[in-house]
Amino acid sequence: MVNRFYGGKQTPTGRMLEDVARCLIDAGHSVQVLTSQQQSYGGIEAEAGGFDQVQIKAVWTGSGSSRFVQWGVFWLRAILAIPFSRWDRCVVLTDPPFMLYAARFCRRLHRSSQKLFWWTMDLYPEAMIAKGMIRADGLAARILRGMNNEGLRRTTGVIALGPTQRRLLTKYGSFDGSTSGCVVVPPWDHRALPKVERKNNRFLAKFGWAEKKIALYAGNLGEAHSFQNLLDAATTLMARGDDEWLLVFVARGAERLALEAAAQGMANVRILDYQPPELTADLLNAATVHVVTMKRGWEGIIVPSKLYGIAATGIPTLFVGPRDADTAIEIEKLGLGACVDSDAGPDEILSRLEELSMQPRNEQYIMPTDGPRRIADFVCA
Repeated sequence: MVNRFYGGKQTPTGRMLEDVARCLIDAGHSVQVLTSQQQSYGGIEAEAGGFDQVQIKAVWTGSGSSRFVQWGVFWLRAILAIPFSRWDRCVVLTDPPFMLYAARFCRRLHRSSQKLFWWTMDLYPEAMIAKGMIRADGLAARILRGMNNEGLRRTTGVIALGPTQRRLLTKYGSFDGSTSGCVVVPPWDHRALPKVERKNNRFLAKFGWAEKKIALYAGNLGEAHSFQNLLDAATTLMARGDDEWLLVFVARGAERLALEAAAQGMANVRILDYQPPELTADLLNAATVHVVTMKRGWEGIIVPSKLYGIAATGIPTLFVGPRDADTAIEIEKLGLGACVDSDAGPDEILSRLEELSMQPRNEQYIMPTDGPRRIADFVCA
């Protein structure tokens, strides 16, 4: 299993990878993981995970260097390391991007009975196109898509995070989207996140917000995530003289500085750094309504994992983004909240927040536990 992160509490891909490894071990398989020594996520040093039965090979990828350098070094280390490992099944994730193309070289050096699987956490070059880094019809996009196509020709199966992501993959001629060659398994979050009553909430007590209604955005704020229409809603509240609501961002990511600049001087907006892991349950339980956002054009490219930690609290979620995004589909299918379009105006957002704030916690929702087993069964079939 190959990914830049493994285990720990801070990295969603690392947590899910460890869950699948445990499932494989329980089924009697031996598991090797190729990962990075530098387990930094969102600017924090993540706790390295793992357990005794898994063989972990952590390679150096350039301490203190940029993410792009770490991607490149890990990619090269993987090409050198995988051929000299013994394996019957190889699962590659998408951090760094284009690992599938790297793994195709490794498979050529082994017997034909070996099987290669691609677990698509996010999609490149589609993310680069959505960011505006390259043109969809440009030479770079054609070359990079060709790399994925070449890798897919030697791939036994694909693990996608949602139906929209699976449909997006069908643009590659080597992938037909058939159920035999692809399994759809949404992200999960099996951390222990107990419900915390408001009166006992340490996060609310820390900032003195126990009497406020909190619209909480907690997690990565990257290029795929919007915030301006949330700030427009906060501006509308200020114009009304409504100080009941507080819009709280507990976030890091590429858009953090832009958010800080845009929110300067707004009394009903707070921007905080990531909180200590021991406050995670208090943080997630502090929300009156959780907020998840996505810009149009990113549907299927990413599937925000933050929804699944939120779901454990039973607190409703407002999704601001494309209605055909996998996150929107999950929220509506499971009754986890409400969705509005990416270009929703402040009145619509505020109306939805008020509606959701009056809903009781969803005590019926139980996080599915079969995700790791479904992936293990698919890989080992």
